Amino acid sequence: MSALQSERAVLNALVHSPLGTSEAVELAALVRDTVASGVEREVLVLRLSVLPPALRRGHHRRLLEAAWAPLRTSARSRCFDLPNGDLCAVEAPPAHLVAQVRDLLLGALDADAAPEIAALVIRHLRLPAEAAVVIAAIEEALGLAARSEAPAPPAAPAQGFTAAALFSAEKALAMADLSPMLRAFWACRLDPGGGAPVPLWQERRIDFAAVCGAILPAHDPASAPWLRRQLRQAMDRRILAGLSRPDAIGDLHASLLPLGIGAVGSTEFQKFDALLPALLRGRIAIGFTAEEVLSDPDGFVAAREHLRARRYRVALEVRAAASLALIPWEAAGFDLVRLAWGEGLPALGTPEARALADALPHAADRMLLAEVDRPAAIAWGWEMGFRLFSGRLMERRRLAS
Repeated sequence: MSALQSERAVLNALVHSPLGTSEAVELAALVRDTVASGVEREVLVLRLSVLPPALRRGHHRRLLEAAWAPLRTSARSRCFDLPNGDLCAVEAPPAHLVAQVRDLLLGALDADAAPEIAALVIRHLRLPAEAAVVIAAIEEALGLAARSEAPAPPAAPAQGFTAAALFSAEKALAMADLSPMLRAFWACRLDPGGGAPVPLWQERRIDFAAVCGAILPAHDPASAPWLRRQLRQAMDRRILAGLSRPDAIGDLHASLLPLGIGAVGSTEFQKFDALLPALLRGRIAIGFTAEEVLSDPDGFVAAREHLRARRYRVALEVRAAASLALIPWEAAGFDLVRLAWGEGLPALGTPEARALADALPHAADRMLLAEVDRPAAIAWGWEMGFRLFSGRLMERRRLAS
């Protein structure tokens, strides 16, 4: 069924629907007009109806409503409250506000929900190309969509990752919209005197597992590390292509972008670099994992020199504390060390913690504790000399302030 046929079916059903559906009627009519005229619009859908019950109330609901509020007051956007409690906003391109609110919503949900829930709850769509998806959301809000009560079949065991699977995944990536799976966390400074977090730059990184789940549901990329690196390079190129769109690069802030070494020499990076505004030159950091630097030191040096020539900062991303001891970060030319918080980090006061503190930069503006999801992480980082933090807990505090 075409988008126009679906829209007519919705309008016909609305004739016999109860009161409270007028905004659904208006949204369906707007979809019809965009399909008929070809005029482009961007749509943000917040599916509150599919949120777990624990996230629909109290503090969680207030965070989502606060993030959505700018769309209700802006003259550039139209908001629709659907009968099932879902929310929808429409804005003409370049739709800066829709993109900003989407990132705020993702930040609010990432504080308390699994990534797959955030991807299910928040949809960023484009009209008229995705008119059928918007109409389906209206049908669901009106209770017109058929729902299957049968339990989902058990997932089949993951297959090995093959070259044929990689080829199919690369074709899927070429057409996929990765924006719902691109996370934007603010790196914030916490001052010793207290106060609200001070946002400094954004971390923009793809949810690799969520993308693999969408395009490779039956394969395990970890079973073939070399092919997994190829897949990661394809994702990096796709992300760079997305960031090079005029609307996306216009919304870009000072940022940390994690990339593979191979992505730095790609045509997608060259285009991104050519379009980068002069005001952001020197304010974009490219992050490389310790594992990749150790496995390809020559490739890293070449990538680092290319980035230096183009006035990018270079960041070292570390998960295991032991990895930092293997890389002399300053001699290697890194401007920033990003350490991911995790239970594997050494306890305060231990010899391992003292060794890690010695290996870290002795400058608070050159070290970031990331993936902070609990107060204990901030307490640990504070004692280790960190003043820059990012992650779910920081997003929650930033939004609350």
